[in-house]
Formats: sequence, structure tokens, C-alpha cells
Amino acid sequence: PVDHVPEPAITIEVVESEVRPVFFPSGHWRAVFDGTATAGMSVRPLKRDDVIELGAGGHKPVSEVLAEAGIGALDRKDWPVLEVDGRIAWVPGCRTAPWSWVRDTSTSYRYASAHIQE
Repeated sequence: PVDHVPEPAITIEVVESEVRPVFFPSGHWRAVFDGTATAGMSVRPLKRDDVIELGAGGHKPVSEVLAEAGIGALDRKDWPVLEVDGRIAWVPGCRTAPWSWVRDTSTSYRYASAHIQE
């Protein structure tokens, strides 16, 4: 018997721009980031001890964020995250970290989208 059917792969596209967003994407599969705060952003698979920062100085394990979004334990190990210098900026399908958000003072931007390949 098969107890795990692999999920389709998730690919992430990130585009840099100096054009300020007119509107911000709804949903958790697209995000806009402050370009300066996210300089050096990279995509990598989830690590066991990854946490994402929340507002007011709190944080939460990324595995818990994924579980709350209904992502099964076997699928979490291959889930991609966007990080900058070891800090998680985005968990596609779930949430972005407040430190990476666009501010009134932002002058460059990163537009990201995640796609499930079937």
C-alpha cells in the first residue's frame, strides 16, 4: 500500500523592481517584499529548526505554520522557504515575516509568486 503520494513540486519566481506596487496580492501564494530588507534572498527547502518571525517580537516554528495550513508532515520536508541571512521571509502558501514587508520608505521591491507544478 502507498501511504504517501508525493505532492506536485512548488516553484518560486522572484522578480526585482523599482516600481512600487499599486495593490498588494491577496492570498498566500504571492507576496511583495521590501527590496532592501530582502537583499540576498534565496530559496531553499525547509530545515527542521526553521522559525518565522511574527509581529511583536514573537516567532513560530515553520513546521507548525505548515501544519496549521493543512500541509502533511511528509510533505513539509520538501517545502520551499525564502530566506535572507538565515531569517525566513516567506513560507509560500502560509505567511510572510513582518520584517520583510514593504514600508512607506521602501524604494525597491521583490515580487514573488509560488506555483504548483502538476
